[in-house]
Amino acid sequence: MFSTNSSKLGVDLTQASSTQNFAVGDTIRGSDGSIWQYACAATTVSAYAVVAINASGSMNMATLTALDNSSGGYQLAVAQFAFAPSDYGWVPVHGVGGPGGTFKVLVSGSSSAGVALYVAGSGRLSITAAASGTIAGIAIVSGTDTANTAVTATPCIITWPKTRSLGQ
Repeated sequence: MFSTNSSKLGVDLTQASSTQNFAVGDTIRGSDGSIWQYACAATTVSAYAVVAINASGSMNMATLTALDNSSGGYQLAVAQFAFAPSDYGWVPVHGVGGPGGTFKVLVSGSSSAGVALYVAGSGRLSITAAASGTIAGIAIVSGTDTANTAVTATPCIITWPKTRSLGQ
């Protein structure tokens, strides 16, 4: 699964904790050259959701409204497990997903490798651009063929994700 290549003691890349064990904003290197950031969930975060981390290290599931805010300054990441409000944990901001490419991201509807992705809702991405922002730095590895209303955890590569609204 996910492992650390860091010299920090006590790092667990596989679960959240209600106890703060590191400084929010800290980064570490993980397996396969991945990079993870330590953050605190401001609200419930679903497994595989795209999250926006603000300058104080607080994260929420990404929405276009928050990301399109000109005061922004968010780091995007993809939570690989669920967080309860006030839980602390590590989220990847860069990498292919460790052995076997195991990073996943929530995608609404069908998708295929290499397509443009957009913010679809709270923590979800979509290939549909309707009133949405373009996501750069998250690439789908293999596609899914599902109904437009279905949300699927889809294998991905994460490379310093960011967003911009349409027309910019």
